[in-house]
Amino acid sequence: MSTVLEPPETGCWKKIGIYGDSSCRRLPEHGHCRNCDEYSAAAKSLFDREVPSEELRSWTEQLAQVKQKQLLQTTTSVVVFRVKSEWLALSIQYFQEAFEPRPVHTVPFRSNEVLRGLVNVNGELVPCVSLADLLGLADEQEGRTDRRSSPARMVVVDKGKDRFVFAADEVLGVRQFASELILKPPSTLSKCPDSLSRGVIEIEAKTIGWLDENRLAAAVKGSFTQ
Repeated sequence: MSTVLEPPETGCWKKIGIYGDSSCRRLPEHGHCRNCDEYSAAAKSLFDREVPSEELRSWTEQLAQVKQKQLLQTTTSVVVFRVKSEWLALSIQYFQEAFEPRPVHTVPFRSNEVLRGLVNVNGELVPCVSLADLLGLADEQEGRTDRRSSPARMVVVDKGKDRFVFAADEVLGVRQFASELILKPPSTLSKCPDSLSRGVIEIEAKTIGWLDENRLAAAVKGSFTQ
């Protein structure tokens, strides 16, 4: 709703104008005081007023809240999981499914620390890799006592022609976050020159490394030739 600015309370319009006794000789010419240059000049003077500090602070707070609301409207959906002691995330469009751990069949002369072998996924043999070894993640701290909210799972990533499986110690599920609130990658994921992390996100008091799917798929594919 727009606000109509009225000129000051004192003026000819209050005495001989439309708000007075209407005796102004220029009133018939203009039809209304608002069409007169005297009235317009007084109305414009309202913009030259000094804004009260309390009103200025109130508008600043309101505009800041609108900006923050708009910021949080741009969200990204990811699947959050844990490998060793590291919380990680993948964009949901590359997540295909998760299931209970299954046997991994080694491939003679091809299996290595990263490429563990093949896993049967709905009748198809899909490469199974170790994210812990690919990312160089350290073992969990000894004496860890917190309980898992979900059991270990195998996660299937489908990125076009690049499809692979990895084991996760825990899958938290699908979460959303504001894309603009991404922080720099943690030291545990950026110690290698070719980091596989897009950055860090904060979800449910957890620091989570958001993996770059393109770099991850390239690193997985490179492990097949080692």
